[in-house]
Amino acid sequence: MVSPSLELLCFLCMLSSVPLLLAQQSYIGKHFSNCKITNNTSSVLGYSCNGKPTCRTYLVFRSRSPYTSVASISNLLTSDPSRLSRLNSVSGAESFPNGTEIIAPVRCACSGEFYQANSSYLVVHGDTQYIIANYTYQGLTTCHALLYQNRDKPRILFTGTNLTVPLRCACPTTRQRNAGLKYLLTYTVKAGDSVASVSQRIGVEPQSIVDANELSNENQYLSPFTTLLIPLKNRPTIAPPPPPPPSVSASGKISRKRWWVLVVAGCSAGALVFLASFITCYIFYRRKYGKVYTAPGVKREKFVKPPDISVNLNSEELLEGVADICSALRVYQFEELQSATENFSTSRGIRGSLYQGILNGNTFVIKKVEGDASKEISLLSSVNHVNILGLLGVSVSQGQFYLVFEYAEKGLLTDWIHEESESKCLSWTQRVQIALDVSSGLNYLHNYIKPGHVHMDVTSKGVFLTSDFRAKIANFDMVKLAEGGEGNPFAFTRHITGTKGYMAPEYLEDGLFSASVDVYAFGVVMLEIVSGKKAVIEGKIREAFLAEVFIAFMSEEERLEERTEVFIDPFLQGKYPLHLAVLLFKLITSCLSRDPANRPSMVEIVQFFSKILDASLTWKESICGHEIEVAM
Repeated sequence: MVSPSLELLCFLCMLSSVPLLLAQQSYIGKHFSNCKITNNTSSVLGYSCNGKPTCRTYLVFRSRSPYTSVASISNLLTSDPSRLSRLNSVSGAESFPNGTEIIAPVRCACSGEFYQANSSYLVVHGDTQYIIANYTYQGLTTCHALLYQNRDKPRILFTGTNLTVPLRCACPTTRQRNAGLKYLLTYTVKAGDSVASVSQRIGVEPQSIVDANELSNENQYLSPFTTLLIPLKNRPTIAPPPPPPPSVSASGKISRKRWWVLVVAGCSAGALVFLASFITCYIFYRRKYGKVYTAPGVKREKFVKPPDISVNLNSEELLEGVADICSALRVYQFEELQSATENFSTSRGIRGSLYQGILNGNTFVIKKVEGDASKEISLLSSVNHVNILGLLGVSVSQGQFYLVFEYAEKGLLTDWIHEESESKCLSWTQRVQIALDVSSGLNYLHNYIKPGHVHMDVTSKGVFLTSDFRAKIANFDMVKLAEGGEGNPFAFTRHITGTKGYMAPEYLEDGLFSASVDVYAFGVVMLEIVSGKKAVIEGKIREAFLAEVFIAFMSEEERLEERTEVFIDPFLQGKYPLHLAVLLFKLITSCLSRDPANRPSMVEIVQFFSKILDASLTWKESICGHEIEVAM
């Protein structure tokens, strides 16, 4: 006879198992992104094993080179190639266009506490856990899960290492099976996805996704590089996404906004009413930038006010508002700026929307702003740093803003490093000093302004040089708050705007940004400074990015000195310390890492250049040019 106490114990055990049987899976949220922080929470390591111990299920993978064929995708995911080809209605020898969403069948099974579909991956040069998880596998695993699964292997990956990759999957719970659900499709979230858009394309009710992933009806924000479980009663099918709208490109920029953004841009009256709102303190000091995720696709464009629409806006009221908010700025009459620039004549043009202006014998830089100037004015009116071009005044005419900056006698950095002229040739020490100045300005922006900001468009065309070749950073119209929250270094943006050749991969491809995107762009600028080459190299067949060419050329550790001599600016004519140039190229390589976690911080970069400059000055002063050791 069973004792009452034993019956009670069995009953309590049954009660304790009820939540497990009924529980769904938690959405991973933002916890995936910072690989440097140890994170062994269940949602990061995998989905809880709370249903059948094994099942057949499906993953969504988007074709991207080199994984575009049935064979390569099947091999990457350890998926049956014949079943994969049948599910996606293609032959086994076929390849998919880039960006095609593919359904891959896998076997999902419990491994300890978590479900996973194991695959294997051979590490290639440049791989990190972050890159493998988020770029190669597109979020189907996490860097924390990779580290945990391969904890018997070194954290630093070596080419040829074989990793076990735990792919995120799950089997339906008892409750879900009783409701007629047969599969839980693992869907990889891409920038711009929402519960509504995903449910529409896969053909399920939005509430079923909310319930399966324990999302709240109030907060359904989805992060790229994460996964959703899509409950299905039948085998999955995915409707193709709508075709992308035609892009409209601005000179030197690339645009990837949705069609409705362009419609809004055409409605100049509404846009300019928004501009007028910047005269309030709230807009200047409480405005948040970029608190949205990335849109599908990546097109980039600056807002441009249509010239044929009249503007009924009281410029005097705007000027008074500017004067009230930014008392340190002088408010200019537009006629003053017209006179100073000879009515913005081409003879006074510096580059693009920048003009040289002369007022009362003093020279200024005058910037004609297309669109919203509130971010730039808000930031620059409250900062004062020797390496940031100072904002002195502002003017408004017919709703368009004109910003007046201090003048830098030597003009733009790009004209000194790309113009093939011996009269415009910077010495080695001048180049190092300029790099130190730019990094100091960015370090101030990242770490000394509270809250920190990200420049978002660091280029050689946005750096001015003074009469003694000291650098000042300009072009703050794209600046964003450096916010991720909850220990997450990344924020997301829908509007991916930047200059070709300077945009970090995680920003260009997925809309993720942090201070490390400035580090990447700084690496490109530094590469321009020491090589004399442009960020985008024009070829007969296609253009190439200088950063990619450099990384490919310097990928081998052997003969670094020879490679450095080949890549360095020939206008230096050998007048530079080779051992310091090698160190500099190593820093640039770190700045250009695809994995933002492997890039140095601006604090570290400033420290590096302080030492490099000291060593360079010592080298310059040494009679024989002997190498001077520097502790890096």
